[in-house]
Amino acid sequence: MGLLHCKNLTAGTRTADSKSLAARVRPLTLAAWIVRSLLDNHRSNRPERRTAPVTRELASYKVDIAALSETRFSEQRQLEEVGAGYIFFWSGRPKAERHDAGVVFAIWDDIVGRLSCLPQGINDRLMSLRLPLRGGEFAAIISAYALPMTISDATKDKFYEDLHALLATVPKVDKLIVHGDFNVHVGLDHAAWQGVLVPHSLGSCKDNGLLLLRTCAEHRLLLTNTFGEGHVDAPLVGDPRCRWLERSPPHHLPDEAPTATPTKPQGMRTPGNNRITEKLEDLHAPDNNATVEARWCQLRNFIQSTALKVLGRARHQNQDWCDDNDANISNLLVEKNELHKAYTGLRTDATKAAFVRCRRLVQQRLREMQDAWMIRKAEEIQGYVDRNEMKNFFKATKAIYGPCIKGTAPLLSSDGTTLLTEKLQILKRWAVHFRNVLNLDTNSDLDLPPSLPENIRAVQQISSGKAPESDAISQEVYTHGGPRLMAKLTTLFQERWCQGQILQDFKDATIVHLYKHMGDRQLCDNHKGISLLKTYGKIFARILLNRLNGHLEQGLLPESQCGFHRHRGTSDMIYAARQLQEKCQEMRTHLYTTFLDLTKAL
Repeated sequence: MGLLHCKNLTAGTRTADSKSLAARVRPLTLAAWIVRSLLDNHRSNRPERRTAPVTRELASYKVDIAALSETRFSEQRQLEEVGAGYIFFWSGRPKAERHDAGVVFAIWDDIVGRLSCLPQGINDRLMSLRLPLRGGEFAAIISAYALPMTISDATKDKFYEDLHALLATVPKVDKLIVHGDFNVHVGLDHAAWQGVLVPHSLGSCKDNGLLLLRTCAEHRLLLTNTFGEGHVDAPLVGDPRCRWLERSPPHHLPDEAPTATPTKPQGMRTPGNNRITEKLEDLHAPDNNATVEARWCQLRNFIQSTALKVLGRARHQNQDWCDDNDANISNLLVEKNELHKAYTGLRTDATKAAFVRCRRLVQQRLREMQDAWMIRKAEEIQGYVDRNEMKNFFKATKAIYGPCIKGTAPLLSSDGTTLLTEKLQILKRWAVHFRNVLNLDTNSDLDLPPSLPENIRAVQQISSGKAPESDAISQEVYTHGGPRLMAKLTTLFQERWCQGQILQDFKDATIVHLYKHMGDRQLCDNHKGISLLKTYGKIFARILLNRLNGHLEQGLLPESQCGFHRHRGTSDMIYAARQLQEKCQEMRTHLYTTFLDLTKAL
């Protein structure tokens, strides 16, 4: 793995206080790595999650952004490794084509939150990223994986044409970084390529090398790997318009490999049953002249602060074979890296044999850890099935498959002509889409204010054990809050109901879009949306849902709508369809079935 350390490439914003600037701004470490496929074994029925060991290697070297090559992933997706703190963005070929090449950006999650645009995949060998720096500047980072020498000249020319077109779109004021694997030898003729090569270059120049050198000369790119040991970031000094290119060999390691000691997870404190009730006694009576909005903010802030004091912050717990064996895996990787460092420093048969032996042992131990974890997990899942604990069953089954893969394709505008790439534009597009889909005119005369029994029933119906939203108030806080909390919530619901307005805090939701796995991913109609409300918003929504269900059950819904009837579901219709097939086979008659998929169906 080749590492590139950029001392003057810093992220953040300028502030008047130099101390706060020093605390917020730090150098970035970029890396390029040929990983030789991240795909799972096609003969296996379960994913191997090869991204997990990669993130631990990146974390051990404190890499902020890594360009991974030859990943063999398909399409454009993203995956978050929560434990290690990295998010993978990749670009590959369509699923129907052969999975060759593939490029990935592995980015530290703190940096992803500051990006105005997500990484853009050009094809299976090129990706681009625009990174905000301090002072309103930006750095354009391009991940490239060039074709090998055995490929035809026409195909190689097409790659460099795509690279030229991508470089031409980079603003001139941006810093430009191109790194990855170019499969070339650039030769020793630094005199003919001044400003591109320096005297420390190696090898002889081939046709691929000429293509790369011409590209560098045209776009004022500098091959930093030709600067020799310890001077990788020298060309950045003194020239703010300097553009540079890094072509890291896949077998170079830095002189020092810092490792982080994992911290011991802290358990949550067990609160008393009456803590929140006791705290509510100390709540000051609100001003009678205060608005309902102000009174709600006071109650919300009080619940949040009390829950934080009593319960503490919940720590993320991700069950996975790699996470559960994190300490052992880290020790194995440290030992392997030390032997690899010794082998690269002194290439002898003894150091090579020691490194190969350790690498084989690491692979064996990792397989043993994974198999042992799978056996324990299978026994645990079987126990859930025997005890009919379906919630724990699905939770444990989900843990086997690790983090979910999300789509990252840009969206088309409402008129279908403009491709939206900025995160703010994408959010606005989703807001317009779901506003048109969900906000339909309805007629309802169910105008009685919510009662206390309705409120209590709604709280009891909300599933427990769910992660809280941005306010960090979980469902259990309301379940065990006591009658005083229920009474205050009911009073607020009734007053707001009579005023004919819902609190904005009750309506604000995190909308998550899920791809339907059919059609163009760039079209919003091929996604379905899920609104994640805060717990108090769920309580209010559950009250409304209970009323609507009771209203619709009064003969307004046909029997075929099993999904909207109590104690029924879509499985009942599957049973009905099966019965129709069996009866038609018995009577030797034809059966014609029509399946409809509405465009706006969620």
